[in-house]
Amino acid sequence: PLDPAPFYYIQNRLGSCTEHTLTANTSGCTGTETFEWRNPGGTLIGTTRSIVVTASGTYEVTVKCPGCPDITDTVTVP
Repeated sequence: PLDPAPFYYIQNRLGSCTEHTLTANTSGCTGTETFEWRNPGGTLIGTTRSIVVTASGTYEVTVKCPGCPDITDTVTVP
């Protein structure tokens, strides 16, 4: 049987009035995935599963899992 395709979702947790923790939750990649977070201006700001942001805007994360297509998604922080 084939393994199910990896999947992920982005979680936006409000930590206070001024900061948000953004987390890319993944499954099916056995811990080999990598992450690239970009701020609203497109600058790379993190390469870990979670980042903390203090400015509003739309953030982008690309999840790379060996042997699978890269997955890019966005999350908007109010």
